[in-house]
Amino acid sequence: MDLKPLRIEIDQIDKELVRLLDRRAEIARDVGRSKAETGMNTFDPGRAKAVVLQAVSRSTGDFPRAGLEYVFREVLSACLNLQKPLRVGYLGPKDSFSNQAAVREFGSSVEFVSFKLIREVFIAVERNKIDYGVVPVENSTGGTVHLTLDAFIEHPVSVCSEVLLPIQHSLLARCELSQIRRVYSHPQGFIQCERWI
Repeated sequence: MDLKPLRIEIDQIDKELVRLLDRRAEIARDVGRSKAETGMNTFDPGRAKAVVLQAVSRSTGDFPRAGLEYVFREVLSACLNLQKPLRVGYLGPKDSFSNQAAVREFGSSVEFVSFKLIREVFIAVERNKIDYGVVPVENSTGGTVHLTLDAFIEHPVSVCSEVLLPIQHSLLARCELSQIRRVYSHPQGFIQCERWI
């Protein structure tokens, strides 16, 4: 089969996609200017979720729905960053569950800032050092995260969005499962895997 005609068609599609993305970015900048003039928040989580869901619901072809969701989340993130670069804080190191939730909500075009304590995220939002903070509120196995609820009482911040993130853990070893005698983990990991362990 001669791939050349197919590749030419793909190149044409890619060219059109880039043209449309550039136009979308141009309009996003205009939206950002309008929001700034009227004092509106740059990030509207309800609108962002609606745009992604609408894009996925319009799909009738072979492009995977999860891939489409990811692509649109990143398009929104890039356009949001054109309106106003955002700083988003989260609990834990890079790739922690809070970091994963932050990327799921804001995409990868924003600046992420890691904090060691839940309280530090709240203080950073309160002092305008970051625009948004992502912290755990509860998980289906460990229950309510009381430090977060206490911080809502102590700091004048409010919830603007909720991210539901499936939690998965992996047990890593250099031996057979039957040979494992001791497991090291963050305490929250033990709580979340209590039944299995």
